[in-house]
Amino acid sequence: MVAVRTSRARDLRGRDDGFTLSELLVVIVLLGLVLGIAWNVNYYVTKVANDASRETSFSAEVRTPLAYIDKLLMQNSLIESDSTAYRLSFLTDVDLDDVLERTVVEVVGTEMTLTRWTVDGSRVNNLPAIQTMTLSDHNANIAQGVPLFTYIDVDGDPITDRSQYSSNTRGVETMIVVDYEGEIFQDSRYTYFRNRR
Repeated sequence: MVAVRTSRARDLRGRDDGFTLSELLVVIVLLGLVLGIAWNVNYYVTKVANDASRETSFSAEVRTPLAYIDKLLMQNSLIESDSTAYRLSFLTDVDLDDVLERTVVEVVGTEMTLTRWTVDGSRVNNLPAIQTMTLSDHNANIAQGVPLFTYIDVDGDPITDRSQYSSNTRGVETMIVVDYEGEIFQDSRYTYFRNRR
């Protein structure tokens, strides 16, 4: 009997028939679970990265320009008569050195720019400009038909007569519209003036 057991044990150890069907099914199911989890994690990480990228772009193209324009506009002393719905020109003394600066914010095509010059006593620009910067490369105000600037009078009503911008403007609503990867984003800010001459 001992001999039979030994030969049978030798038979089981020596045989190599591969994996059983149930072992293969367990491995396939486990592999499927691991791959499914990995795919979901990859999808979630990609979505979070895309959302972060969109938020960064939104901030760079909308929020930052709004804050910068707001800061300069608060200190303005005169909205100039050549201002339009897509161009704002104003005088201010940003650094309080009794030297006026002319700031022009405008949209041309999809680019919103800001340019600043010091001006002499007769309000002529001193060249070169002291600051030139692109605030947005993806501006869509013109394409969407949304005014970049709405001029507000002392009663809080929009001024519709351009000839009244210089004398009656007491605030400006800045509405920035951006087309980012086919999606339209927008934000606005009201700026009421502190310094008027």
